[in-house]
Amino acid sequence: REFLPKHIRRVLILGPGLEILNGVVGLEASMQMYEPFALIDLLLRYRLADRTNLRIDLLDLNPEVIRHTREALDRAAEGRDYTLDVTLDESLAEEGRLVRQFDFFGNALGALKTDLTGADRLDLPRRRLSIPPEVVKMLRPIKGDAIVDRFSPDEAYDLVVCFNTMVYWSEAERVLAGINIRSALRSGGVFLTDNVFAPPGGRA
Repeated sequence: REFLPKHIRRVLILGPGLEILNGVVGLEASMQMYEPFALIDLLLRYRLADRTNLRIDLLDLNPEVIRHTREALDRAAEGRDYTLDVTLDESLAEEGRLVRQFDFFGNALGALKTDLTGADRLDLPRRRLSIPPEVVKMLRPIKGDAIVDRFSPDEAYDLVVCFNTMVYWSEAERVLAGINIRSALRSGGVFLTDNVFAPPGGRA
């Protein structure tokens, strides 16, 4: 967190996607959105953001992602929580950092936690989070493409996040997206990704 801006107000997530099939619990998992809430939880936990003025824009080409987010916002406007099921893969149970993340996830969101461990045949550590409407209202869905869509000069983000997406782009597409992402960042803003690329024989 040392390299992140100290006061994050506006965030752009590129390709947040939907968890349609959970690799741990299989078809028993319902369609849900994990990444935005995990990010909000971390930003609030480490006091890098204030829940009163944090906004998370979600840019995605998939109309299902846009529809899902809008429906969640409609429910939030009615005072209804967002339900998110999280499961700890037993193969990762010995990794202390992941176990701590599983234990802490949702605390900063003010989410009500319901233990579902043993509720299915897999008997894995599992929880259902009821995320408050005020957290859901931080989200704003945007249908668009980071490769070809230009961001308005008025759109200045403190943080742009892109996980598990750029690996599917060609080198030319990554260059175009990089130009757009740079233009979307305010001065001192940070681009965060889990994809690292390097030329053959070169360094990332």
